[in-house]
Amino acid sequence: MPYTFLDKHSMLKRMYSFALRLVNVALPKCCTLCHQTIKNHNHQTNIWLCKQCQPYLDTLRLNHACEQCAIPLEEANTPIKTARGNNQSIYSENKKDKSKDGENKNNKSMNGANKHSDSQHAALCASCLKFPPTYDAIKCLYLYGYPLDSIINSCKEKNQPAIAQHLGHELANAFFKHTILTSNTLITSVPIHPTKWLSRQYNPAHIMALSVIKSMINNVKKSSVKNAINSTQEKIAPLTKDIMRCYQPNLLIKNKITHTQKGLSRKARLKNLEHSMSINRQKNIKDKHIIVIDDVVTTTATAHIISSLLKNNGAKTVIFYAVARTPKS
Repeated sequence: MPYTFLDKHSMLKRMYSFALRLVNVALPKCCTLCHQTIKNHNHQTNIWLCKQCQPYLDTLRLNHACEQCAIPLEEANTPIKTARGNNQSIYSENKKDKSKDGENKNNKSMNGANKHSDSQHAALCASCLKFPPTYDAIKCLYLYGYPLDSIINSCKEKNQPAIAQHLGHELANAFFKHTILTSNTLITSVPIHPTKWLSRQYNPAHIMALSVIKSMINNVKKSSVKNAINSTQEKIAPLTKDIMRCYQPNLLIKNKITHTQKGLSRKARLKNLEHSMSINRQKNIKDKHIIVIDDVVTTTATAHIISSLLKNNGAKTVIFYAVARTPKS
């Protein structure tokens, strides 16, 4: 068989991947926060905080929040509960498994992570009860505070895209570890304007979404080996292709330069973002379940604008996943 360009391209990718592993082994890893050398990391690529700094981040873990807008709920107050009806899962078809062994054992759907979907009641804040938002849910991992605010600022303003990869990996471990995506699910990220991309050379939300996709593919490969499945390329390739097919990085387009959102109220943010985004017309989103990745949710103005745009063009559900949620001031 003749040697083709595709063979050469595949070989170059393998060489590049090998070079990255070699650099990871040869060079010491430094903590993203304190910049000290991380010892005893066993050359794991997903280690980005030292043992001294990791507890500071863990204290920001968001455990008690509104299940629609993710605003933190005060522990002292009894959460408001309301019937949610029969919401469909956006990740796996609603099919009953006749086998007891296969019942959510190895391939869990995301119903467990989205408690508002599989429970008839959900803890909601007063604002979501009084003014139901256009999006179906927002899921956040941490509260926005020190040291996470410093970490995210370094990612966005100090040319450190590697931080976005680590944040995406954190999202994947928290929400997408056992995900089963269906053909009517799309994953995308909050876009930035081309001029901002030229000045920054990357979109943190896009890198996070790509990191989530890569983590899901790695989980498929690990699961295949763990379950003693024949993990040849012919067996794994269709599964990884299905995941990549769900990833639509250019679904949303930022077509208007907007002022920075920092310090703006929700009303001002909505005004600032008005008519600033559009949908790639080459993409079909009718009856699709869409997952949108972002770094920080502050006033939900961006979520409102994007979900309204998507649903007005035929999307069935829209759920946002973000690293951090800003508490009410």
